[in-house]
Amino acid sequence: MIYPTLEKYRGAATRFTCPNCGRRGEFTRYIREDGSHISDDVGRCNRASCGYHYSPGQFYDDNPDLRTRQMKHHNMKSRGRRRGTMARAPSNAFVIPDHLAPMHLAATIGGYQDNSFVQFLFDLFPNDPEDIEAAIRAYRVGTEDRFTVFPVIDRWQRFCKAQLIQYDRATGNRIKEKFSTSSLQSRLKARRSINQDFETDKNVFFGEHLLAKFPGRPIAIVESPKTAVIASICKGVVPDLVWLACMGKDNLNADRLERLRRARTFHLYPDAKGYEKWLRIGSAARKRGLMVDVSDSIQKIASENENVGDFDLADLLIREQTKRNDPAIREAFRVLIEERLSILTNDRGLTLYAAEAEILATGFYENAMSEALGLASNCSN
Repeated sequence: MIYPTLEKYRGAATRFTCPNCGRRGEFTRYIREDGSHISDDVGRCNRASCGYHYSPGQFYDDNPDLRTRQMKHHNMKSRGRRRGTMARAPSNAFVIPDHLAPMHLAATIGGYQDNSFVQFLFDLFPNDPEDIEAAIRAYRVGTEDRFTVFPVIDRWQRFCKAQLIQYDRATGNRIKEKFSTSSLQSRLKARRSINQDFETDKNVFFGEHLLAKFPGRPIAIVESPKTAVIASICKGVVPDLVWLACMGKDNLNADRLERLRRARTFHLYPDAKGYEKWLRIGSAARKRGLMVDVSDSIQKIASENENVGDFDLADLLIREQTKRNDPAIREAFRVLIEERLSILTNDRGLTLYAAEAEILATGFYENAMSEALGLASNCSN
């Protein structure tokens, strides 16, 4: 048999979740001669309507360094078998990343009354508790002592690591003191709950596990998990995107984008300091055939003072939502909506349900809020 080849069916354990359409038990992976998988996303979906097929050749074209390392590792193992011993793999051999047990993630779920970031969200969006709860569940945000836990889970629902951050409940800003940031894996090592040499895949994005749930949506990438969570709640302000975070502006590069490139469009939202760097990353990614655009919204909107700092999309969304929470603005918004409902029900004879549906479909809510913000601004002047 010529290797690599698609794995033969030997029961449900040899069929996996498709990384493109998210259907379980429909994905066949490619295997090497020793029966190991090349990578979890290298294979073919059995569903014709999906059509996903990522071949070994494409994988090694995308990861040329792995071709050399894995071939070298395979050759040394082959020589070892011929001599009757197993040769030691070279120090630069491809290493299968470690993952944390699901129980470590489950242990962080809850405790939200003591989670300053979650409580800040309920203060910021007082009329949207369902959307906040949905975002917390989707991103599996947790609590560890006084820290907010942002777990990093890959497309196959494997728990890679978690970032721990302390926040100020009043402002939503990260507390910038010693020991105000940490990681779950470092704490687990200190407790001897995982191996001391634990090393996971550093290329997985925060929120990446949501890609299988929303296979058709474009991807938005921001720097911090906090921004990704807030943007996902602001559906009326930003379009429907899958919001991911790279966990730091210096952690993004074209290689990481290329991992997710299967029929996706990327929208990058850098903070004020990272715009020029992410602009270069976007250009490099486009040369590889990826569909990438880099938003300059922060550059345009940020004030002179904000532009020299770390002002980002979260700061902008928080600022605008704070305005919406102003009683005068909410009253102006209510008046505009009631006036529109009256026109639709009395003049056009629509039922209240049909009138509300039309307001939602035409974007009138967003326009009314913009007008209300303008009215309040004029009154204050």
